[in-house]
Amino acid sequence: MLCGTAMSARADIVFNFNSLSASSGNNSTNIANYMDGLLGCSGCVTVTGAATDTTYNGDGHVVGPGGTSLTLGDSNGATSNSSTTPGSTDTFLSNVTNSGGTFGSNEITITFSTPVTLKGFDYEIFPDASCQSQRSCSSLPDFTFDVNGSTQIFSKSGVFPSSGGSNGSSTESPDSSCWYCGTEQSAQYIGTWSGTLTNVTSLSFIDWPAAIGVDNIDILNPSPVPEPRGAAILLAGLLLIALAAKKIQFSKS
Repeated sequence: MLCGTAMSARADIVFNFNSLSASSGNNSTNIANYMDGLLGCSGCVTVTGAATDTTYNGDGHVVGPGGTSLTLGDSNGATSNSSTTPGSTDTFLSNVTNSGGTFGSNEITITFSTPVTLKGFDYEIFPDASCQSQRSCSSLPDFTFDVNGSTQIFSKSGVFPSSGGSNGSSTESPDSSCWYCGTEQSAQYIGTWSGTLTNVTSLSFIDWPAAIGVDNIDILNPSPVPEPRGAAILLAGLLLIALAAKKIQFSKS
């Protein structure tokens, strides 16, 4: 028993990107290096089409409690635009920058050299100028999530802010918070996805046509982490002591 091998544990790794600062353009290389660091490898993650962002809010059109935009940058795990109160900002992935500048990407792709198990992520569909109201919107902005290049997991369309809508009860944005402006009209969405997808080699987050954001990507570490050998030895020793004590007690009986 004392010579038994140590057990291995598999733990979640959550990529929250908070150690990265906001970028002025494509920041894919730094993002990949950050993910490599958490995985404990070099060159095992490739990222394309991604910037790091903190404060972008759809040019003031993202709604939130009290007219303060609720985004991936000031919330974690929000299931609607009124499910939590905006806090201090942190970093998320997007295809735009804080200033709203784009760099020609409508897709963020993350590729792993070793298959992983995906457990969830937060995402956001930002408002777009082509869909400013129900009267002027020909097609809703959306967010599509694919794995391994071609397998679509889900596609979600933006919704128009409404007190009885599917995205919470917040209807005001910084742009609509003046005394005569009323309800924000631009379609948008914030939410989370959770599940268990195994043998995942790539993640594709695709927008049309609006900006999108992704944060808190949760995977199961593909490399089991050995538990300290001493813990196994200690446990075995305690079991031997317990067995010896029972043997002595039985002999006395």
